[in-house]
Amino acid sequence: MIIENILLCALALVLVVLLFKNLGKSSDNSFQLPEKFCLFSEKTGQVIEMRLLRDNKAVSAKQAIGEEFIARVKIIFKTVCESFAQGNTSVLKNYMEPPILEAFEADIRKRKSKKETMEFSLICFDSVKIESVSPANDEITVSFVTEQINLLRNAKNEVKEGDPMVVAKVRDFWTFRKNKHNKWLVSATQSEGIYE
Repeated sequence: MIIENILLCALALVLVVLLFKNLGKSSDNSFQLPEKFCLFSEKTGQVIEMRLLRDNKAVSAKQAIGEEFIARVKIIFKTVCESFAQGNTSVLKNYMEPPILEAFEADIRKRKSKKETMEFSLICFDSVKIESVSPANDEITVSFVTEQINLLRNAKNEVKEGDPMVVAKVRDFWTFRKNKHNKWLVSATQSEGIYE
């Protein structure tokens, strides 16, 4: 039993010595990782392009943006939609670039002139996907598929548009641009309306 233990220790020592002697040496037969490859995300259904950096860490523009960005724009989406429905332009100014803000404010003024009121309820986010990223990573277009209830009431508080009992699935495309203070602002919006 003692002899067997000595032989095992000797074998282990030989293997350790061989390992240390070969560390750092390159071999023509060694496996080389590709400079670029693609992964398919089952969660989002997107193909993500990956590149290897010098330190062998794989990153991509979409990954660099990360879940924190997605969480942030979901908050912005909900806040902007609720503030627009309430006619709260002072809140909208914090999240929108001037040209798109002017369009939202004009719609709010038109609604108020007719004494119409809007109600918005966000039920849930079905999906939030990054559709495109600018080369400088300072402009990102995101698609939102949400379930929501939208109502437009006239001066008599009668429902003019929408149905309080119907939850609509809507797809929107919003573009976010990073300003000089590294703050993401809405620079464009487009809605496809009811999404099947």
